[in-house]
Amino acid sequence: HEHAFRDFFVTAARKLGHNTLLPTAEEAAQWDRLNMTWLDHGTLAEFGRIAILALAAAHLPADGFSAALRDCFDGGDTAERRAILRALPLLPEPERFLQGAAEASRSHVQPVFEAIACENPYPAAYFPDLNFNQMVLKGLFTGTALIRIIGLKRRITPELIRMARDYASERQAAGPGAGEQHAEDRDHARRTEGVQPLRHPRADEPAVDEAEDEALALLAQVIGHVGV
Repeated sequence: HEHAFRDFFVTAARKLGHNTLLPTAEEAAQWDRLNMTWLDHGTLAEFGRIAILALAAAHLPADGFSAALRDCFDGGDTAERRAILRALPLLPEPERFLQGAAEASRSHVQPVFEAIACENPYPAAYFPDLNFNQMVLKGLFTGTALIRIIGLKRRITPELIRMARDYASERQAAGPGAGEQHAEDRDHARRTEGVQPLRHPRADEPAVDEAEDEALALLAQVIGHVGV
């Protein structure tokens, strides 16, 4: 059974394709009622894989499913790993997948990082403070919009604010050239994984490092701007 699950999971893209799934208004409303709004983004293949994971979790022995899931993640490509991470909130006893989710939140592959950090309720529900705080700081470093982190408002702590301010101080001490190199590093990561690079500011816009330092230093005030 585990072997059949792996086959279905791996071949989902070939059978379903990569078109973006656009839910009807009725389907979107149903997802909202079920608190599943994070599924608003994705391809047919990704949704198919998420459905396969949910079915397999319901029918395979718990240990067998966990092992098969880990094998699929370790041997999977970026799209397969994204589907697994987005499926975690739907699986039974999701806290048992905490280690893998925490590892993904440290990934240098931006789409993998965003799959767990963005539009996903799993980190806010299950991450310990240390893992959640590190994920938020990585999101700031990679230019990820904080509003995409579900549950951020209730997870902001004095320690997270301190970490963000320490990071802002380090960036300020690094000098004005650090912002340019920082942006280049982020753009390179996005180009490598087929993600749209950050738009460079016009001459009349604040420098990347200045805008980011201000956002980091004022993280405490983010609470008032995050609609979660």
